[in-house]
Amino acid sequence: MMDFDELDKLKLQYLAGANLVEHTPLFAPGGEFIFIRSKDVVRIYSTATGEHVRKLADANCNLVSMELELRDSETLVACTSKGEVIRWFWRSGRLQEKLDLKLNTDQQVLSFNLINLYGNSKTACAFITIRTAVEEKVQWRVVDTSSAKRLYVPCKLQLLPDVPLVAVHTNNFKNIAIAQGAYIYFLNYKTWAWKRFFNAHHVPITVVRAHPFEEAIITGDETGKIFLWREFMCQSTVKTTLYHWHHTAVSSIAFTPSGAGFYSSGHESVLVYWNTQRPNLRNFLPRMGSVICQLAANEMNSQIAVCTADNAVHFVGTDKKVTCTLQDFTYIEDDKTGQCKFPVGLRLNPRTNTLVLNGKHCHLQFYSVYTKNMLYNMDIVMQNALSMESDKVLYNIIVTKAAFNIDWMATGEVFNDREHLPELRLKFWKYDEAAKNYVLNTNIELPHEGGFKAIEFSSPNQMDNLLCATVGEDNIIKIWSLEETDNIYNKGKVWYCVAQTCYRNLPIESISFSQDGSVLAAGYGNTLCIYKAENLKLKAALTPPPGYDGVAPHIQVSLRRKDIESPLKDEFTPEKQKRWLQLLNDFVEKYDETLIKELEKFAEKCEKIEFNPKEVSAEEIDEETRRQLYNKIMDMHELNFFHKVLLFQRLGIHVNVRPEGRARLLAYLYDTILPEGEQKCYRDMENVLKRMSPRERYRAKSRMHEYQNRLNKYDVEVQRKLLPLMEVLSFGDKSKGSTLTNGTSTHYDISAATREKTTTTAKQPAATDLVEEIGDLDPVRAQISKVQFAAGEWAHLVIVCTERRVLIFNLLTLRLHAACKLSVEHLAFDPISNLCAAFTKYNECKLQLYNMII
Repeated sequence: MMDFDELDKLKLQYLAGANLVEHTPLFAPGGEFIFIRSKDVVRIYSTATGEHVRKLADANCNLVSMELELRDSETLVACTSKGEVIRWFWRSGRLQEKLDLKLNTDQQVLSFNLINLYGNSKTACAFITIRTAVEEKVQWRVVDTSSAKRLYVPCKLQLLPDVPLVAVHTNNFKNIAIAQGAYIYFLNYKTWAWKRFFNAHHVPITVVRAHPFEEAIITGDETGKIFLWREFMCQSTVKTTLYHWHHTAVSSIAFTPSGAGFYSSGHESVLVYWNTQRPNLRNFLPRMGSVICQLAANEMNSQIAVCTADNAVHFVGTDKKVTCTLQDFTYIEDDKTGQCKFPVGLRLNPRTNTLVLNGKHCHLQFYSVYTKNMLYNMDIVMQNALSMESDKVLYNIIVTKAAFNIDWMATGEVFNDREHLPELRLKFWKYDEAAKNYVLNTNIELPHEGGFKAIEFSSPNQMDNLLCATVGEDNIIKIWSLEETDNIYNKGKVWYCVAQTCYRNLPIESISFSQDGSVLAAGYGNTLCIYKAENLKLKAALTPPPGYDGVAPHIQVSLRRKDIESPLKDEFTPEKQKRWLQLLNDFVEKYDETLIKELEKFAEKCEKIEFNPKEVSAEEIDEETRRQLYNKIMDMHELNFFHKVLLFQRLGIHVNVRPEGRARLLAYLYDTILPEGEQKCYRDMENVLKRMSPRERYRAKSRMHEYQNRLNKYDVEVQRKLLPLMEVLSFGDKSKGSTLTNGTSTHYDISAATREKTTTTAKQPAATDLVEEIGDLDPVRAQISKVQFAAGEWAHLVIVCTERRVLIFNLLTLRLHAACKLSVEHLAFDPISNLCAAFTKYNECKLQLYNMII
């Protein structure tokens, strides 16, 4: 028997991976090691080899700062967001001390900086900024880190609500610089005098640093300008020096140990070195691989740590060459396109048992789960990536799908800028034993239309008779086989398409090969299609019985009539309810004729009641009942979005659209439903077609012809799905008619924006007229999102995931074996143990065996 209480206590354990570039790193004395703060741990790495030395993990929440003790360079001091100060002997990793600053539970530490308050005294003090959950403004205080006591200071400086950027002088000068938005405060912590200034043109400040040997503060802002502030404690004599080369926001600044120069970075992926005395004299180190996030220089001025947005730390020497690179899980920085950063997902390379996923732009990264290190990034696209610009959205080629065999790798890459026809490439790579890397074997242009949905090899370990199946946005399955090439200049085997198929023009999302690679399963709509793999000959098409696939075959809404009371109202008083419950319990425990007679009398009363259900029109439902129906329908997870729209349409429930989404939704419905918008889109495509070269025009015309054929079928889908939605959504003015408190409205109105667009087309029926012409709708189908073959003794079983169900089909009997109610977002399968891991839409993980499901 399984102990579910113990299973509920299971938690996912963190094993590897960290954000190395979120915070500024810190060099150890001598520059031999570097400290990197990541959430609640401090990681120590070797600057010579990039190896992980040790981890300091004694904090119970995220760390907000990390510094070396002012008088003891062997001690590392850190502070958590809850106000706990932690000291370590960093060379041994031993915890030295934990000290609680005794903050309130609703207070959070934003910054923590050690200050040299008492000169050469060993007593350490800190300047901290905190924020409470209730108050928006930021408070500051000075605390003694030896006793955790708050020190009183004669200063009435009040800060703004913005998160502060703090820089502190810890040498002979006693200055603290606090930047908040476009304001910068200079506070002397010896006299506690302070001054406040605006940045030039009120531009927000992004970084602030203190000069190591001079009474000077340097700042960088969002326009790429860098200012060096001197004599800032006097309003009339303040002096600034401008350093300007960056055209994007300054991300980081690092002084050299002597202060004669400093390094700066922005979003240009260029490291810039400046001479402090000569602003026009600067040197550059371009092509750092990605956007530079953080900079830090060691005390010997022999190395500078450059943290880039691809989660890498590059150590640059005095000769402007990268001596070592520290790399963890890498990812694509935010490129403003809104595209998924990991479209490939997690794939397993059977040759090395490494995890493969998207890395930098146009790359795949290979991560070892045994050594917990990122092995290398492989360039798949082999083209330069476009750098980001502040006022434009630039699209790069993205690797969207990948599949692996013990000798082969298949990748699918897509370039789609939302304006031109998408460019697709399917590439096959063969592993080279000598080079210990993959070498391109076959490059196929436009294998599908729109993009890739799936790429799968017939076997992860088989080398003979190997097949590869691909699925595109055109819902076509293609089978690729390794054949001898007829090219006289390039002898050998390359990949050719040997078969292709589709099923009733239904959408497809997932495919899966059987364990021996002879059978291919595909989920078309709500139909599981079984093909012979080598020629895609259809062997079976399986559809679950109505209701088993998660789609409700029949929905009935029952409303209690308020003007009629139930004849059994007097029979179900609280006292009689307890009596009937007691009778039922006694009847279960013992056989008594008296109890049977009482139950028979109650049954006779129930039989005399006449139950005549009456159909109620939508106009007869009152506001309160509609409000209750709306909340009840929205809470029914068994219904999908289209089910709920149909119910709202039949019950006369209309939903108001928020003002910020109204214009976009109206524009989409206009361009989708009305013929004028459709014709405009078609004319735009014809203009693009005319500008093409003759070589590309024939293929584009063929695609235009296929588009016209699909357009007729698409119009039917628009009337079936979009028009009921348009009737449910209320675009009218909220001031007209009553609006329900839960967001529903019983009045339907079309806004002025809709009227303007509908009047521009001659004899064009309104949206409501089109809705009234719709007759009985076709039954809703559950789209199959995942198909997976079992292995071993269960190799004849196929698991199928729909929106609300997990189904098991038996290919020997061609019947549905089992079904369970589960909304699966991701599914992973282990062929050795037949163990399935299903991650649901509610952030739950379900582990199950095939035989246990059945």
